[in-house]
Amino acid sequence: MLAAPADGHVIFQGSPNELILAPLANASIKLRGEDFRMVNMITINPLAMFGRKDLPANSGEELLAYARKSAAEGRPMTYASVGPGSMYHLLGEHLSKVSGIPMTHVPYRGGAPAIQDLISGQVDIFITPYGKGQVALVDEGKIKAVAVLSTERQDLLKKAPPLQDAASLRGFVFDMWAGYFVRKETPEPIVAALHKALGETSNDPTVRQALEAQSMIVPRPQPLPVLARTYSENTEKYRAIARAIGLQAQ
Repeated sequence: MLAAPADGHVIFQGSPNELILAPLANASIKLRGEDFRMVNMITINPLAMFGRKDLPANSGEELLAYARKSAAEGRPMTYASVGPGSMYHLLGEHLSKVSGIPMTHVPYRGGAPAIQDLISGQVDIFITPYGKGQVALVDEGKIKAVAVLSTERQDLLKKAPPLQDAASLRGFVFDMWAGYFVRKETPEPIVAALHKALGETSNDPTVRQALEAQSMIVPRPQPLPVLARTYSENTEKYRAIARAIGLQAQ
């Protein structure tokens, strides 16, 4: 992408995982978030904290109580991620830091093996975007939805309270978004044309219905300055968390 001409013919679809966090965790990645400009946000994916089916916690407060007790007994609560430096690793470490409770990171090569070990009880919790597949596992009693990372309850997981309802976790609100990006040097008229076309496409009822059927939220088109501010604010937020937890590029 960085080697391609900045003419709008090559568009990158990315999320905070690739654009913000990957360079902080992997020293071989040379791109920086500042190398790109967001043209349109495609989807917002709600995040939830799932637990093994017999985890004795059904809210943020109960989870912290269990984690505190487990740490005191010398067996810190385990949390899964899809790899070091991923959003879900970052949030697990952030949870440990803001609560002051030691927790153990268990990295996996993808969400599927993490869910499998959650089902078998090999790991305690997994923070991840979710869809109908995870909801079905909850309904079948194979895993439990401990909490959601939104400000309010989610329609597909109505029994799961917001994690930030716990007194010590106020503001623990996160989601995963995806957007289309071009190199920052791309001429303004090209950026404006792409922004208009992609905004019209994402707002098409058929496209929206297809994405929403996968439990994704399709945001309404936003002006380019708003997208730039959102991207900048997200970049600083996640970099600040990475600094706070001591994330080092390997």
